[in-house]
Amino acid sequence: SADFFVAGYWLWGLMIEALADIGYDLNSMHMASYDWRLSFADLEIRDRYFTRLRQQIETLVAMNGKKAVVVGHSMGSNVWHYFMQWVTYRVHRNWIHDHIYAEVDISSPLLGLPKAYYSLLTGDNRDFASMGRGFSTVITHLLNHTTRRRLWRSCSSLAMMVPIGGEAVWGVNQTGWPLLRVGGIPQNMTEAYDLLANADSMPDDLRRISSWLLDGVRRASPQHEAHRGVSTSEPPEHVWPNVLAVPLPFAPELQKYSFYGVGVLTDVSAEVLETGDDQSQPRLSLDKGATEHFGFHMGNGDYAVPVRSLGLMCLKGWKDDRRNPARMPCTIREYLDNPTSSGSRTANDRSTVQAAKAAGASPAQIVTALLTGGYSRGGQPSGDHIDILGNEEMLEDVIKVVSGHQVEERIISDIQAIADNWNG
Repeated sequence: SADFFVAGYWLWGLMIEALADIGYDLNSMHMASYDWRLSFADLEIRDRYFTRLRQQIETLVAMNGKKAVVVGHSMGSNVWHYFMQWVTYRVHRNWIHDHIYAEVDISSPLLGLPKAYYSLLTGDNRDFASMGRGFSTVITHLLNHTTRRRLWRSCSSLAMMVPIGGEAVWGVNQTGWPLLRVGGIPQNMTEAYDLLANADSMPDDLRRISSWLLDGVRRASPQHEAHRGVSTSEPPEHVWPNVLAVPLPFAPELQKYSFYGVGVLTDVSAEVLETGDDQSQPRLSLDKGATEHFGFHMGNGDYAVPVRSLGLMCLKGWKDDRRNPARMPCTIREYLDNPTSSGSRTANDRSTVQAAKAAGASPAQIVTALLTGGYSRGGQPSGDHIDILGNEEMLEDVIKVVSGHQVEERIISDIQAIADNWNG
């Protein structure tokens, strides 16, 4: 379900209600759900997802006599970016210009997220690492690290979220920490990529997306020149998920927005040890005692995605004519997490389970709470990766966009300093 995960646990439900309040209904609104386990290319191969999405948008535009507004959350915006490449090169170069009025990316990891990399490499991530000894023992007994890593790798979509941009985005000079340290030794981004997959050692469970891991994820800029605002050649399909390496469609009237939360501790670096043989258990595992955050070094973000991945493309990446030949404007709108609360929900990750138990949650709800970053729903004024979907101010801003009004830029974080320091 996309509106409510379980009774009382909303996802898109509050936004659907807000849109309904201004007249949207089944004839003017479409929920483009997708199988989040698949790689973006497989969405079309297996489900004809992009073909059906194109047809649905064309139908809505024809019925309502106006261009559509696309609102994507989290990986959904990455999927939409891939769709723009697909529809431009497989349908018509003017399709986006002819059918889309605005695009709103909410909590979108456009430059990837470290959490995905750690899950694929070790089978572990912050959500599991912070469970607490008792709960962690039960989970590890049912799903050990090898099984969990196999599970993550079976979801090709997760590899689409591996951090992109190399040292220029994720290096120690940018974040203060390398993406990974093995036994205390910093790894540069090429070394980090190679630990996951390289030409001489490609894990069988990642082989189906080898072109992405060996080439697509490692590119940092378009390799094809544009002529009069239009790319003169088609980038390879395995590069399409990389927003740094492919140009946006030529749609000069389209307005882009990037809405996301800040002020939540988010993992940007990890400490790992070489403990396994990659057969009975993963070769690398989290060194949970290396930091106060279970082996992770923290930065600013929305709990799941660091701020640089949330806002850097909008603030600077798409100012480059090679990536945005039509010079479409992109507006950032940041939402500070719980600005009036006295404490931080991320101060102690273990509080999640205690809060869930105190509220009488079932075991299934506790697991859901852990996987989504918290039990108590934030809503207003939350900047949490998921709870922002209930942030009243953010909902009002979405309503402004779909109603044809402008939303002003608001920057709270240090994203401007990050952009100034990025030579991308």
